[in-house]
Amino acid sequence: MSTKVSNMKVKKVCVSSAERRRFIIDSGACIDLIALKDVSTKEMKTKYKTDRPITLRTANGKLECDSIVKLDIDGLDIDVEAIVAPNAPPLLSLGKRCLKDGYSFWWKAFSMPILTTPDGVDIELFCENYIPMFTCPIGSLEQKRSGREQDTLPVAEP
Repeated sequence: MSTKVSNMKVKKVCVSSAERRRFIIDSGACIDLIALKDVSTKEMKTKYKTDRPITLRTANGKLECDSIVKLDIDGLDIDVEAIVAPNAPPLLSLGKRCLKDGYSFWWKAFSMPILTTPDGVDIELFCENYIPMFTCPIGSLEQKRSGREQDTLPVAEP
């Protein structure tokens, strides 16, 4: 069930036939994560090794990661440096978005959660198994710069 607030501004982005990536918006994560298989060719060019391995404590035990990739999150207008971890779902830290990037988050009863940009634009997230998710195009910035034909789609639709 989705309840829309009547004065809510829903942000839209231009995309063409680019793939879309789903990010978990995680209140329990202090880092942004992505699996290597989910990194685009353009994003792969930004991958670099860390000075020291980063140890993640997962449900399956400790995991050593030594790579970071820069991601342009179109629709949120932010760039993040995500740790590359094997088999990790694309994940954005809600705490980082709120404390570092100036976003707000709220979740009214019986409604979809809302992520509010620093400019005051509300982005309605969707839920998958009661987990807040954000969908954005992969490589959309590349397409915008190349001037290809585009369609306008809601940012946060599943």
